[in-house]
Amino acid sequence: MTDVLSSATYRKRVKYVMSTIGFQSRNMNLVTNDQGETPLVIALPHEPMQDVVKRLHEAGGTANIVVAFPRKVVVFPLTAQAPEGEIVEMPISNSMSIGLFLQQSKKNKSHSKSLRLTFSDRDFDAEYQTNQQVFEYS
Repeated sequence: MTDVLSSATYRKRVKYVMSTIGFQSRNMNLVTNDQGETPLVIALPHEPMQDVVKRLHEAGGTANIVVAFPRKVVVFPLTAQAPEGEIVEMPISNSMSIGLFLQQSKKNKSHSKSLRLTFSDRDFDAEYQTNQQVFEYS
């Protein structure tokens, strides 16, 4: 991680993310898993989407994805599950970043959708909430 961000910049970004979550948690629509926990998967915008999906699975399949941009934090729930109803297919290259995924997903007008992310080696089905929460800071 230090090859992309200096350690001082990284520490500053982590501080902003944690303080934003701490101060804004009452205002956030966070998902909980079957055990009543509220898992967080924190990512930087340049991280590959397939790494974020792997961490989602490690968190039990339901998590609040927190993406820490330089001047804002974006939070959205993602739940791994079999799709119901209409499925939106989204081809994902192995190097596609979570930041690019967020840009492409803004094109969808509905607030919730069944999503199939198609990686080169596998598919990933999820329920994706497009009503992202954005918290900006200076």
